[in-house]
Amino acid sequence: MSSDAKHIYAIEMTNAQRLELAELHVELREEGILPKNSNLGMFMKDALYRGLNEYRKDLNKNYV
Repeated sequence: MSSDAKHIYAIEMTNAQRLELAELHVELREEGILPKNSNLGMFMKDALYRGLNEYRKDLNKNYV
């Protein structure tokens, strides 16, 4: 296997968790925190790396 091979890991979530991520993704895009062309798959990866609470904090900053 080459060093350029990517490692893919499955993310297991409940339907409620997926819905929560999807709603947060839409809100962040509407507020301009995420690019309009971002997709849910990219956001899921970033949200799990950075943490959902950090994105929620960004969203709350826009409302203050």
